[in-house]
Amino acid sequence: MSKKPSYHQSSQFRNWIFTQEDLDNLRKSENQEAVQRVKAVLEKELAANNKIDELKTIRFISDRDQLIYCKFYESKIKGYCGKSNLNFDLSIQATATAFFKRFYLKNSIMDYDPKIFVLTCLFLAAKVENCALPLDEFIKRIKINPPQPSQILESEFELSKGINFDYAVHHPFWPLHGYLLDMQTFFYQSSTSIPNLSQKISTTYSKALSIAKNSLLTDLMFTNWPSQIAMACLFLAAKETNFVEDVDSYFKSRLKDESEKIFSLSENEINLKLVEGSDGDVGDGGEKLLFKLREMVERLGNILKEAKNMVPEKNDAKVVDEKLQICKNPLSNPESHVSKLKVLEESKIQAEKRAKKIKLQEERNGKFIIM
Repeated sequence: MSKKPSYHQSSQFRNWIFTQEDLDNLRKSENQEAVQRVKAVLEKELAANNKIDELKTIRFISDRDQLIYCKFYESKIKGYCGKSNLNFDLSIQATATAFFKRFYLKNSIMDYDPKIFVLTCLFLAAKVENCALPLDEFIKRIKINPPQPSQILESEFELSKGINFDYAVHHPFWPLHGYLLDMQTFFYQSSTSIPNLSQKISTTYSKALSIAKNSLLTDLMFTNWPSQIAMACLFLAAKETNFVEDVDSYFKSRLKDESEKIFSLSENEINLKLVEGSDGDVGDGGEKLLFKLREMVERLGNILKEAKNMVPEKNDAKVVDEKLQICKNPLSNPESHVSKLKVLEESKIQAEKRAKKIKLQEERNGKFIIM
């Protein structure tokens, strides 16, 4: 039995890979649940303020609204990581983006403010990528509208819960670099002479890396393996550098076909097949697997071409923001009636727990209080 590749055993593969249909359905179902929950809380808040009739006029956030709003704030992460702000590297940028996407896949902007959580994602991602900053230094580097320290600290645990404490994130950059190193070995050992080989490989890799960065703006991290995304980036870049036939021959040489069932493989199984076959001899059926890979890469390439166009316009995000101000969960406002009521209820529960603890302790000590 062949050993599974490490990615196949990761929490990302187990918990954060979906079909596009499942991803869309998850967003819709989570949004519907959020609307019902927030509506129930708003009803209590408005009733307490004798404004219950206003509930009928409220338009709640849709799954499409949330996607627009979240993509707008996702696009801000790159700016926050720039030298004039946090000065974070690509790994932190990519991990923060993944945290943000994961959190809002299963949580609502009506409950949690993306303005705060996008910064919390960056703060947590820096820790995960071993580049942690003290909180005061982190906030100091935020030039525009810096958050309060308490906002980051309070949000950090909510963020961790929201991503199921799955801190490990696999990106396409390492597989892409692996392809670069392996391609160099392959072509330099090949008997075929390619003019300006070093320049072509370097230029193609640079373009592929740029495309991989743009892939963060898409949903590909939820639907495809990092190595698949990297492969698509490489082919797309090779088309621009007139290197695609050589890249094609490279992948063909690295594949082998063990079964005529190759055409029934899913994209994830194709990736597993690619990994399993990387250390063996190349079979005559490599062309069949390459054909399936070409289909997958073409589909991913079409998505990657449109990545830059996926960032919503500021006016579109503003429309959602105006809608959000009316249908935010009142529990996020400490001055609301329901928040104050919740604090009182929690205080009562804590007081009862303390009273029980004191009573048990007194009974253990043989002391009894006469009422």
